[in-house]
Amino acid sequence: MLLHFRLKNFKSFKEKQDFSMISGLSKSYLDRVYKSKYFDVLKFAAIYGANGAGKSNLIDALSYFQKLVILGKPEHIKDIGFKLDQEYSLKPSYFEVILLIDDITYSYGLEFFSSKNEFSSEWLYELSPNNKEKVIFERDIDKGRFIFEHKFKVAASKKIDVYKDDLKKDKDKLFLNYINSKNDNEVVKELPILQKVFKWILDIDIASIYRPITSGQYFLSEDKLKDMCNLLESFNTGIKRINTAEIKRELAYTLIPSKLIELAKNDIKDALNEKTKDSVDVLFRVNDNLFVLNFFKNDEIKFNVVNFYHEENDEIPFSLSEESEGTRRLIDLAEILITSDNNKLFVVDELDSKLHPQVTYKFVKLFLNKVKGEGKNIQLICATHESHLLDLELLRRDEVWFVDKNEKGESYLTSLEEFNVRNDKKIEKAYLDGRYGGVPIFDTFFPMD
Repeated sequence: MLLHFRLKNFKSFKEKQDFSMISGLSKSYLDRVYKSKYFDVLKFAAIYGANGAGKSNLIDALSYFQKLVILGKPEHIKDIGFKLDQEYSLKPSYFEVILLIDDITYSYGLEFFSSKNEFSSEWLYELSPNNKEKVIFERDIDKGRFIFEHKFKVAASKKIDVYKDDLKKDKDKLFLNYINSKNDNEVVKELPILQKVFKWILDIDIASIYRPITSGQYFLSEDKLKDMCNLLESFNTGIKRINTAEIKRELAYTLIPSKLIELAKNDIKDALNEKTKDSVDVLFRVNDNLFVLNFFKNDEIKFNVVNFYHEENDEIPFSLSEESEGTRRLIDLAEILITSDNNKLFVVDELDSKLHPQVTYKFVKLFLNKVKGEGKNIQLICATHESHLLDLELLRRDEVWFVDKNEKGESYLTSLEEFNVRNDKKIEKAYLDGRYGGVPIFDTFFPMD
């Protein structure tokens, strides 16, 4: 689970900022808080702020960090630092996640010079309650220093020595990525946390208004498709049934670019070669329409379109592109509410985009109900403008964050927990009145003709 995300020198964030999922002093809704041995962890957070305050930049920072770890440095140099202070173009950007894995706290972070397109440091620590750090590994690439505190057995130790020599001054690679790409069982067997941290970062699901969270698997499984349909029906979308219908090859090739089909065919070759696999199903989303293609071993392909049927007349099929933008947005986010994965972080920018205020409110309420109780450790972090969520009968104070900018154009984070707020106070009105910052202030007025 995520405990903290820390960043520095990224876009509008100049000085180090700390976004925390550690619970505050609030005693409300304790049934949806994860209780570890030393602290409690929140499963939800809503981030508010005016346009341009830095909400999206905070989510972009987490996404950028994920890409650096999983994909390595970008192909092209692009300055991501704080541009309003020239000194900061000469400084690295800083990213760090504090994680709770198997009830042990770990810190993984890195520094990256975007102006040079190179890494300068990387570390992984195990943290203890007395604030002591146990070094798992630590790299100061500029100084060529790479240390492990763990005492490896002979076989793994020899490999680690080779890896350290290879990467000591290599500013192009991260060790966490490198060791996981090696699939080195001897090293990972002794230090499985190297694999667990990498997988946790890999599995973060981040959505914008253009990128869906719901994976294609939900349209390839009848049970999951049924869950999706039940969810959409509960939001009064009018959808009563979802299924797939076969379409002719000639029509399919007018709707799906042939290059995409060939790429998919090459990608699933290995899966088709498995003796137990007679066919492999692949989902395509083209021009806001959904297609399921069944690839068979004999090179045959069956083409299917995903159709939606409404309660007014459940014999007439509708394609995804014919559904409302609000319905399509719900479909894109549906996995958050119907996932069976109980250890997952979802991050959504502009959660309320294209959704009615009451739909957004219900979506959050359903999520908060879903994560009640033990063993349900899903986390959802969302940026939003939807002020109706600012209701202390729905959210805890520590689940609300604000992003604002100071007079120097620097974004900073503040939790509602830092304000002295009574539980009966109308938070929505106070927020819109500017009590907590993070709302636009208009200095001029242009009369309409």
